[in-house]
Amino acid sequence: MQFGKRIFPYPILNSNEELSEFKEGINFKLHINENHNGDLIKERDIILLKDIYFSVNDPEILALLNDQKLKCEVIIECPSTVYRHHEEIYQTPKDIKIKLEDLNDAVEVSAFLYVNTDILDFKIKNFGDLYQAYEFTLERYDVIGIDDGYKFIIDQDEILDGKYPSIFMVIKRDISKGKWIEFSIEEKKILIILPTNSYIYYSRLQESLAFKNILLASVIMPGLIFALQFIKEKLQNRDSVAYEELKFDYAWVKAIEYSYKSETGRELTKEVFNNEEPAVLAQIILSDAINKSLEELKEVALFDEE
Repeated sequence: MQFGKRIFPYPILNSNEELSEFKEGINFKLHINENHNGDLIKERDIILLKDIYFSVNDPEILALLNDQKLKCEVIIECPSTVYRHHEEIYQTPKDIKIKLEDLNDAVEVSAFLYVNTDILDFKIKNFGDLYQAYEFTLERYDVIGIDDGYKFIIDQDEILDGKYPSIFMVIKRDISKGKWIEFSIEEKKILIILPTNSYIYYSRLQESLAFKNILLASVIMPGLIFALQFIKEKLQNRDSVAYEELKFDYAWVKAIEYSYKSETGRELTKEVFNNEEPAVLAQIILSDAINKSLEELKEVALFDEE
């Protein structure tokens, strides 16, 4: 929730000094530990707001916080997915985890100080000059501090996010229901259903980047081939569904297009689907994961090339 230049009937402590109505040098600030690119941190299928906390340097505001008369909340909003989450934060860092599937495109992270119990005589020595002679009555939930914070872009079109392909969801199934890996197509995800033991092995191996391509080749690629065959059959059906309509029905198709173009410099069209084998397309989309997995296996096995 961005407050922007909203006007309040009392002084506001704003992280933007041009909008703050406190003396110069008095500030309220939201802090998040970003990655080296200045982006939110991705871990598998979550977005991590790491070490999130706030700081304020006015002694009277700090006293009100210590007396629980003021509190601070962070708000995370994603307009394109209508996602909204808020929770209390403190002057000591904490982590907040959000499912990656809940976010796409612009994500806004902001914080505000608000009144927790009514304050009948709100008067701060560090008010700006215009307010020095006044005191104010504040009711519970009145906002007195604002940091419009951070704005990040989450690109769900990227098929890979380091360790974990975001358009795939790997889930487990009771071994009593069969020992085979199964696949299912959903609107936003390609489901890969592993027997319980295989799921446990997959989860453990996924912790290490050393096995990234091995897992892509052995677990993810069969699911992708299944999905590509699904699209190909849809396109070749006598009652052929328009390719653009398929992209609307299955959001993950757009991510596959993005990856294909990144690898080849060409568009993934209906003609490509019709003329190329799904197994070949899958290798292109997953950046030659099979050959790379053999390289990884060579390193794991520690054998020398002859």
